[in-house]
Amino acid sequence: MTATEVEVRRHRDDFAAMEAGVDAAPADNAIRPADAKHKAFALLKEWLSPEQLAQFELRACFDVMGSKNGKRYRIQLGTQQNVYELDKKGRPFRGWCFAPKGFLPAGDVMLAQKIALETDEEGAMKVALPFWARTEWFISWVAAIWGG
Repeated sequence: MTATEVEVRRHRDDFAAMEAGVDAAPADNAIRPADAKHKAFALLKEWLSPEQLAQFELRACFDVMGSKNGKRYRIQLGTQQNVYELDKKGRPFRGWCFAPKGFLPAGDVMLAQKIALETDEEGAMKVALPFWARTEWFISWVAAIWGG
């Protein structure tokens, strides 16, 4: 078996383990998933303002201001369906789902979302998929339409 074949097999095994939620035994120079998670959160915290950092440590979320329209968004801990547009009173009313490609730790995804909203809000919203932030609104809308 060639060195390239060994490397391909190692990567294939690592991806299979990640999809299965198992911590595969990495190569000597590879980063373990737990280490990647800690490094991702350390990097995220370096990029947060003091107010955002305090909010994140208290509530596992932080608010950002969009670069285009000045809308406020809340990024919650997670990798998908974790960005919420806030109303004027600071309440989430619409969710947006967008993230970088690949299997990335939550800290890296959240940092990418923060940077996207703060530097290219319009571009982020072009690829974002909306979802209902508050289910009671959806339920009332369905009830109003179906006469329930």
